Amino acid sequence: MRPKAWMILIIALGVIALAIALVTNEPDWLMANFNIPPTEINNLREFLAPYMSGLPPPPIS
Repeated sequence: MRPKAWMILIIALGVIALAIALVTNEPDWLMANFNIPPTEINNLREFLAPYMSGLPPPPIS
């Protein structure tokens, strides 16, 4: 089944909402709407920090 335009739109809006909540530091909103535990929120924020600051992440060794 090919994805319809409305399916792609819903997924895109969810991704945008998740990114905005991560950047604005809204852990309660993330836990309520995306059911993400606080430890995973912190891990995701630490993973995305180099990309959001513009610095390249350290190489994987």
